[in-house]
Amino acid sequence: MSRTAPRTLCITGAGRGFGLALATEAVARGDVVIGTLRDRERGRALVDLAASAPGRVHVLPLDVTDESSCAAFGALACDRVQSIDVLVNNAGVNAGSADIADARTAFALEALSSTSLSRMMATNALGPLFVTRALLPLLASGARVLNVSSRRGSLIHKDSGGNYGYCMSKAALNMATRALAADLSPRGIVVAAVHPGALRTAMAQSDAFTEPSEAARATLALVDALDAAHTGRFLELDSLRTGLDHAW
Repeated sequence: MSRTAPRTLCITGAGRGFGLALATEAVARGDVVIGTLRDRERGRALVDLAASAPGRVHVLPLDVTDESSCAAFGALACDRVQSIDVLVNNAGVNAGSADIADARTAFALEALSSTSLSRMMATNALGPLFVTRALLPLLASGARVLNVSSRRGSLIHKDSGGNYGYCMSKAALNMATRALAADLSPRGIVVAAVHPGALRTAMAQSDAFTEPSEAARATLALVDALDAAHTGRFLELDSLRTGLDHAW
């Protein structure tokens, strides 16, 4: 994707963590950002970023688990920008998120709760579908849709028990990526899933080692390199350099 002119990026869940790092890096590169928040008070850092870059950061409300919220968000986005070059479906939850009252209800077999599992599926797998659908009027040929997934959604590499909600929802997101890629390919839209690494965020597990800012820079560089050959693929941040995809 050419960097001759500023791009417009939409980043869901941009109030903190990886989403905020992506928004911050994109603004530093001269791009325009639509950043979404479910709770404005918990996303003050994004609001502050918008104040520091007048006219280049649009902060819009969105609950990706609510179809009507997604539709309303799409209408608001159409009022703010003429097109979106890159959509990053980043909003997500894991067993340690504030949305999950008891981590064990999404992690441990003996404690699983349909409420927790449904919340994770709605956020991590269904939300990207409804957001992408709502923004289709703004996604022209050449646009990129990047679904933030995880190695933990890989069927081949799942060799331990537990973590049901997160692993199942990310596996479902990977399937959604394949379906979206096939549906949107005739429009010239590239859709891919990306594993940004084990990130040191509020949702981090014990194996986290990558800073969100580092992953944000690498992710935007990956977006620059994507073309039609990558649509429907599951990519790690260095996969374009190595030529390898991570196993579904």
